Amino acid sequence: MSMILLAARSEANPAVGAIMAVVFLVVVVALVLRESTAQYHIVRKGSLPYCPRCNRQISMKRDHCRACGYRFKTYGDSQQSARTAANHTAGRLEAESTKEAEERLRLGELAAKERAEKRIALAAARRAERRAERDMRYRAKGVEPGPWAWFKVLPDVVQAIMLGLAFAIPTAVVLVALWSALAPSAP
Repeated sequence: MSMILLAARSEANPAVGAIMAVVFLVVVVALVLRESTAQYHIVRKGSLPYCPRCNRQISMKRDHCRACGYRFKTYGDSQQSARTAANHTAGRLEAESTKEAEERLRLGELAAKERAEKRIALAAARRAERRAERDMRYRAKGVEPGPWAWFKVLPDVVQAIMLGLAFAIPTAVVLVALWSALAPSAP
């Protein structure tokens, strides 16, 4: 690419272009070699990657879990990094007492319950707001809100077409069913 950019300039020195091309190739090779030694320490469930520490879904674009900070993408010797990760996890689990873990779980459940209640209350408020706006539009058109208000606000032509279809389609279905049931069978 650097060759193309330098070729566009008439006074460009070919040696500078060659040096830029070599630097570009060295950088690309270094990045490819680095990624070739990458090790992913993840758990897969149904082809989706999960963090082995907190069991939450992770993005393979990152090198760590956003929830717990666990670094699941490592570079270099896979046995050494696996041993280091195992030692770190074992040391952390030994340091936590079961009482702390239960308290953290209880607090997490309470927080999740509060979030769910807030979400439900917010959804109910939005629903009530939309219903009030809709009822206000119906009243502005002279129609009392109710289950058939949507039909009453339609133009007369559309109401007639919809009523005709509501009667014609079930009638046609019943007639076709009767005709096929009562028709003589083919020899």
